[in-house]
Amino acid sequence: MTEYKDQFTLDGRLKPAHPSVTRTKVQEADRLLTAALNGDRIASGKLAEIHTTSDLPFTLAHLISSVLIPQFDEAPREWSKIATVRTVPSFENVRLHSLYGELAGPGVAETGGLPRVPEATPYPYTTITGREAFYAKIAKSGAKFGFTWESRINDIEGVYDNIPNDLLQLALDTEEREVFEALTTGATTEMTGGTLPDGTVIPINAPISPNAIWQAIIELAARTVNSRKVGRSSNGYNVIVPIGTKDFIDWKLNQIMISIQDGSITYGPGDRSALSSVEVIESAYVTGTKWYVMPKPGGVRRPVLELGRLRGYEVPELRANGNTGVYLGSSAVVPFNEGSWDNDTIDYRVRYVCGGILWDKTFILYSEGDGTA
Repeated sequence: MTEYKDQFTLDGRLKPAHPSVTRTKVQEADRLLTAALNGDRIASGKLAEIHTTSDLPFTLAHLISSVLIPQFDEAPREWSKIATVRTVPSFENVRLHSLYGELAGPGVAETGGLPRVPEATPYPYTTITGREAFYAKIAKSGAKFGFTWESRINDIEGVYDNIPNDLLQLALDTEEREVFEALTTGATTEMTGGTLPDGTVIPINAPISPNAIWQAIIELAARTVNSRKVGRSSNGYNVIVPIGTKDFIDWKLNQIMISIQDGSITYGPGDRSALSSVEVIESAYVTGTKWYVMPKPGGVRRPVLELGRLRGYEVPELRANGNTGVYLGSSAVVPFNEGSWDNDTIDYRVRYVCGGILWDKTFILYSEGDGTA
């Protein structure tokens, strides 16, 4: 995990959300919470007592964020096998400027590369036009949750102990949803099928099998950019399948018929060189008999699928609030003493801005898996 010189600000990444939050208060809150979780009843009592002051929930929100952000950075992500990350400046649709496939004008050779320039003639002028993402949805996600007055009395340390892990999982689930929704919503080019070199016929929208995966790779390699075939991905392909399918496909990819004698078929480990760079990935967002094939990140010259994060808001943000009202007689209620006016809760809110970006469906192929158009 990343080591920070200043744990209070995470080297400038985390700023106090309230003037009452100080380094000393966060350290003391951390000490008390840790001791209470380790069974120190005195620390637990003190924590419950000072929780009635006006600033502890703000302090604990900062403490939770200082724990959450490093864990968030280092957490494993299944979607990172199929997508990379891009920081975007705004909620507007993103545009990619690239010298690969986005040139216009006479300075573009039909078969790719730089055009020849005859002696003493001007260089042909070429414009980088930019390409808008085929599918992009940078959006704000979040939720409010209440830490109840009853919870403060019953188990203050237990509730706060669970919050960092719960928020981390919610943020990771949000990223997974955004990436896989971009894939399943934006990738609309069906597998056309064909005949493999050995004469095996693969139907349109073929059910998943090693032969069908091979056909899909052939189809992807034959796609063109700037009138040139894309060719094979340099670091292999991902095959995305429904939950419960991966083990069977991995097993099929690792077996081959090696002999037939008296009608008995013998299987054993075979030469997988053609499909050795294929990785099967399960996703709850792929359903039924559908399956997808796409290059692994970095396998082609243009980014294909990415997770966009809003600049300046790249990690989940946690805030606290306490709208308490006043006692009869106009005396003020100490914030967080008895909970909110509405429902006796101390309210927290988490916000995270991200979204899936599919740049070009040219590099993704999917099959309905039912063998029909």
